[in-house]
Amino acid sequence: MRMTKMSIGFLWKKEEKIRTMKFLRVPFGNASSPFLLNATIRHHLTKYPSCLPITELKDNLYVDDWLTGADYYEDALLLFQQAKEIMAQGKFPLTSWNSNNTKVTEMFFNEFGSKHIERQSVKVLGLKWIKPSDSFGFDVLDVSEGLVATKRVVLSILARMFDPLGFLTPFTMAVKILLQDIWLLNLGWDEHTPEMIQQRFDKWIYGLVYTKLGNP
Repeated sequence: MRMTKMSIGFLWKKEEKIRTMKFLRVPFGNASSPFLLNATIRHHLTKYPSCLPITELKDNLYVDDWLTGADYYEDALLLFQQAKEIMAQGKFPLTSWNSNNTKVTEMFFNEFGSKHIERQSVKVLGLKWIKPSDSFGFDVLDVSEGLVATKRVVLSILARMFDPLGFLTPFTMAVKILLQDIWLLNLGWDEHTPEMIQQRFDKWIYGLVYTKLGNP
């Protein structure tokens, strides 16, 4: 992606000489990279008149994932074709696609080839999208038996549960309240908690393992 009005500069020392360098493309990993990528794409989209593909790209493009859909097979195919052409003009190739509809999958495969992701579930913005049921799922955490409910342990488990849309709130709220109660005890990070706190934690962990085993 060539930059025209913005660039990232840095100093490069070689053989006791300091040179001023700059990137001509956006490198991933820099703190400013997501902003620069988004700003460049939005600038590119302003070159086109308002239409459905432009609106969808503006509203539903998240970093390098574009989430969209249509009511009819042909509309989905046309939308992707138009978006693919628009993004290609800015050197942003749409390289892969996915759908939970077999007809759309067949049409896209015939049109664009084998860039389809052949899995029953795929990651969408950090969440697991289960295609056959058109639903979101979560990987159950692996936890060992006999965990002690210290502040560090409870916070570590809670931090590993990625749920940006709050689907797991009825389940995670209990451990968040538990962590709050532990915090109010003014304990150290690795101090043992009272038996009542440990029992509440064990009950929550049991629910986690019970869910993993697939029991009703």
